Amino acid sequence: MTNGGWFNHYDDPDEFWDDEPLPIERTPLNPSPSPSPPQNPSSPPQKVVPTPKPVEPQPWTTGPVSKSAGAERLQSGVGSSFVAVQVDAGLLPVHVQLSPQWHRHVDGSEAGAELMRAYQKAIGIYLGETIKSGKYFSGEFRHPSAPPDRRTVLMLLLETASWADYRETQTRIYARNGFEVHGQAQIQNEPVTSMRANWFQVKSIRIWPDWARRADPIQIVDEVLCCANRVRELRPTFKIRGDYSRYSDEDLEYQHLQHRENLIEELGV
Repeated sequence: MTNGGWFNHYDDPDEFWDDEPLPIERTPLNPSPSPSPPQNPSSPPQKVVPTPKPVEPQPWTTGPVSKSAGAERLQSGVGSSFVAVQVDAGLLPVHVQLSPQWHRHVDGSEAGAELMRAYQKAIGIYLGETIKSGKYFSGEFRHPSAPPDRRTVLMLLLETASWADYRETQTRIYARNGFEVHGQAQIQNEPVTSMRANWFQVKSIRIWPDWARRADPIQIVDEVLCCANRVRELRPTFKIRGDYSRYSDEDLEYQHLQHRENLIEELGV
């Protein structure tokens, strides 16, 4: 006579359960909804007010938590495994180092994009450290090519010697055009490296793919730093020669109007 145990369908077919299996509770496919409490037909329907979502701190606010969050967000960029870049206060490259495995892992058609990834990572690290140190929010950090404030603008215009000088200074102050520069290496009288930038940062780096495949990594580094130096030279700088500390903002505004009128009168118009 066979064993009267329970057949275990999930294990070996020769095994049996000694105990009766637990009963399986089955839930109906379409359970009937629970009855809702009766409502007073004369009372207006109640509006459901959604629970407001918590506001996340912004990375550029002045709270200590926000500073840390903003710095970590800036420094969390992907970057590059084959390029290391360092930037100065003007966010231009001052040091570039390529990995010995550069040519093995980076094709010439990807050279510019790989350099830009490393550059953007370098910007994130630099600005993140500036935020953590408190220099960003205290005003101690200032981009050397940042647009000057109104007082500085007045002082710069007061130091112009002619109407042409006045207009040229105005253009340097208010024009925010970008720059496109090239490196020294050429093939068939065409530059192999180009860099686009504005007053704040580099926007793109382009390298001729065929040249990038054959060039020594040191040559690529030299081309990038050459372009960065040329952008640095083209960026406007604003230096005041005189001492205007004894003048108020109102005094400078009045002197500027008088100076402007004098320059126009000298034109004989």
